[in-house]
Amino acid sequence: MSGRVDNYRIAVIDAADHHFVDENSVIKFIEKTNGEVLGRNRDSISLHQIEKKLKSSNYIDNCEVYFSIVYNKLYASTVLNVIVDQKDPILRVISKKQDFYLDSKKSVIPWSPRYTEKTPIVTGNTNLDFIKNELFDLCLFIQNDRFLKSLIDQIDIDKNGELVMIPKVGDFRVIFGTPEDYKRKFKYLKAFYRQVLANEGWGKYRRINLKYEGQVVCS
Repeated sequence: MSGRVDNYRIAVIDAADHHFVDENSVIKFIEKTNGEVLGRNRDSISLHQIEKKLKSSNYIDNCEVYFSIVYNKLYASTVLNVIVDQKDPILRVISKKQDFYLDSKKSVIPWSPRYTEKTPIVTGNTNLDFIKNELFDLCLFIQNDRFLKSLIDQIDIDKNGELVMIPKVGDFRVIFGTPEDYKRKFKYLKAFYRQVLANEGWGKYRRINLKYEGQVVCS
């Protein structure tokens, strides 16, 4: 069926959680790469080309593009529908030479000046292979845990691959050691927060050391 395209209908998935793209930026991206769409005959518009271009964006994970017909009392209107699924950042890497996110598929997302995602910030020895292979699952665990996500602000990696975590609240450091056995260490950290810091206050300790199996060493 031919017909002139009269309108867009844009849906951005997880728009409340991520703000890398919005309706206006999707339309601008389409028109920048495909020209003006509204007013053109639908037969002159390649849906495959639009999808291909949208998927090439650094911030879009997947998309679906299709036409639909909207009927009213006077005439039938052709609508270009675009459903966009944004990439899901898990961590942010910051060094003197680079600033980017890794998404849930370990793909690089460039830092965007229009929006800063709330993820753990990774600094120090930011070797990408180490981050993808050794640190990624730990950061994903943080992002999926409400308590840890509200707690951990920054993860600093030393030359030996050991971690120091900097909380969002409190003037102390969590000496984490290597990423190995991170679930057990986080279990101890949660217990320490709830049983000790809740009673003694967050200003009593400068260092919480989780490196040693079966114990939490404070100083």
